[in-house]
Amino acid sequence: MRFKHFYLFSLLFVNILLYAGEPYMRLHLIFTNDIHGSIHQYPARFMNPEYGPMLSGGAGAYRYVNELRAEATQKGEHLLLLDGGNIFQGTPLGTVDGGEKIIRWMNLMEYDALTPGLRDFDQGVNNLEHLSEVAEFPMLSGNILDKTTGEIPDWLSSTIFKRVGDTDIAIIGITADDLSRKTFSYNTAGLEFLPTISTAQTLVDQAKEQGADIVILLAHAGLPYNREKVFEILHEMVIAPGSNE
Repeated sequence: MRFKHFYLFSLLFVNILLYAGEPYMRLHLIFTNDIHGSIHQYPARFMNPEYGPMLSGGAGAYRYVNELRAEATQKGEHLLLLDGGNIFQGTPLGTVDGGEKIIRWMNLMEYDALTPGLRDFDQGVNNLEHLSEVAEFPMLSGNILDKTTGEIPDWLSSTIFKRVGDTDIAIIGITADDLSRKTFSYNTAGLEFLPTISTAQTLVDQAKEQGADIVILLAHAGLPYNREKVFEILHEMVIAPGSNE
């Protein structure tokens, strides 16, 4: 597991190797969250308030991911790049156009999927729908419904499948079910948020029934107070009790 810090405070790159099949398949799984519009260079004042080293921003992330992607391709390996939400609110660069510049940067990065988070609704549902049209990758959330139709909005998907080598990977999006209570009501107007855990359980079961070998839950759900218990529940959803996986 490798960590790379490119942005101010909250953006974190993690490199994880997953093994499946025989002899094995190597997958580099990289995820980001809470970018908050910080793709510019900025001094790392959390390291040194007066003389913080410059964080390399979006350019450094672009170089890192593409070098790793090229290396993986050369070795016959695979790479997925995912984001857990809160992509634009927090800097003038991110908010001036409602996050469109951030989405266009994510297109250049060749993200595979994004689950929208709380702050992604700060300029309303229509803005987020517009961002989904600009994005060259899917936005995922299986527990957000259109109140009028009772269905997932057209600009969202609940699950996508990726064929990686001989392995079928399901990526499921889930958003915090209390999100509408944490922002102004007009920011989520027309939307309904289903319970996080029960909806995730249903989607995981469906993904397994459809042949998923690996299930990735791309969730923007925050950290619960009783986190150990909740994480235990989430773990049991993905790996059945008694399984040797």
